Amino acid sequence: MQIDTHPSPGAAKPLRWGYITWFAYLHLAALAALCYLIFIRVLWADLVLAAVLFFLMHLSITVGLHRLYSHNAFKASPAVELALLLLSAGVMQSSALWWAGRHRAHHRYSDKDQDPYSVVHGFWWAHIGWLLHEHDSIEPALVKDLYKNRLVKWQRDNYWWLAPAMGLGLPTAIASLWGDPLGGLFVAGFLRLCLQYHATWVINSVAHSFGSYRYPNRDTARTNGGILAILTVGESYHERHHLAPNDYRLGNRWYDIDPGKWVIWLLAKAGLARDLQTREESALVG
Repeated sequence: MQIDTHPSPGAAKPLRWGYITWFAYLHLAALAALCYLIFIRVLWADLVLAAVLFFLMHLSITVGLHRLYSHNAFKASPAVELALLLLSAGVMQSSALWWAGRHRAHHRYSDKDQDPYSVVHGFWWAHIGWLLHEHDSIEPALVKDLYKNRLVKWQRDNYWWLAPAMGLGLPTAIASLWGDPLGGLFVAGFLRLCLQYHATWVINSVAHSFGSYRYPNRDTARTNGGILAILTVGESYHERHHLAPNDYRLGNRWYDIDPGKWVIWLLAKAGLARDLQTREESALVG
């Protein structure tokens, strides 16, 4: 699909200087983390911690914020929900309710002006620009089910302390066990978090701009595997997801790199998840 870019109506709205300041500070802190690794010391424990937290917290995005709360692709036990809500607070992308509300609007109005991060407004807008301007309020009708979820409401009400505690406090505390709290803060905290933001944003920008089409062309969402699937923990099979948003599998083929579907399947086998939604391939090509 040819993307005819035009300015977003949101670009005319006031800038969100709090967000701009935070993202600028975060990228500087990530640069400081790289300097720490290059000029001060490299501890494998810090790097392993950063990788493990990246993987677990990105699972909380794709399994929790995305498939569970945005699309109701399955149902989870309260213990699993709590774990997902705690971990997803550590990616510092706002509450599950806010995240799901924006994402549901993205699907309802895909490639239209009401799409919060539509790529038709440009690659930069879809990647991060949309976050730097004031938004319209979330449509209550889009998230009325989440308002009834007590755990989701608890996370929203306590997000102000959960986010820094899980995103920065947790890696600092864990790295203190081997005597490097500063390395934990900068490497497994700021650097990991910076990479985590971009790994989330590339689905809005890269996966709507580059890649192949497997199905009849309907919108800008495309299929990417390989490295992008690894970096996004399975989120890159985006074309099929737009055609079957409630399917718990983003990559439905056996060789698709989609850890999210494997985790959900294992949770179901352990009795911790149920009502896994699927969509037959024949329904997508007709």
